[in-house]
Amino acid sequence: MYVENSYALKNPLSPHLAAKIDNIEINIDLIKAKLKELESKFDIVLVEGAGGVCVPIDYSGYMMANLIKDLNLNTIVVAPLKLGVINHTILTIDYLKSKNISIDGIIFNKIEPISSALSQENIDIILKITLTKMVGLIDYGYKNFDFRGI
Repeated sequence: MYVENSYALKNPLSPHLAAKIDNIEINIDLIKAKLKELESKFDIVLVEGAGGVCVPIDYSGYMMANLIKDLNLNTIVVAPLKLGVINHTILTIDYLKSKNISIDGIIFNKIEPISSALSQENIDIILKITLTKMVGLIDYGYKNFDFRGI
């Protein structure tokens, strides 16, 4: 596995603010160029977003969703199985669909100890409402990752 960051910011904040604190100006064209370079070297390139699809990357208002759209990336939504996951996930998927961004599925992440029955109830209703498939489940404590494939 090869890992490369266009920007590694120090603070766990929205990219626009974390970059400001680190005195870094994020260059969207540099991110795009780095992706093209990686795509020329590797068969599969995984791009991880930061903070959600509506988080600004810079102070122009350019958001993660803009970058996803501009790069024509397929998207997998990662949903934390905790209070608020239904609302958060449905809103994220609806927003992506409204921007004509392809969604390949959802990975559910048990970030807190929660019963399997409660987790499954949340998963089932999200999948039913969004008409999106589940492609993975990360168990609490990362003990088990159930990857369903894309």
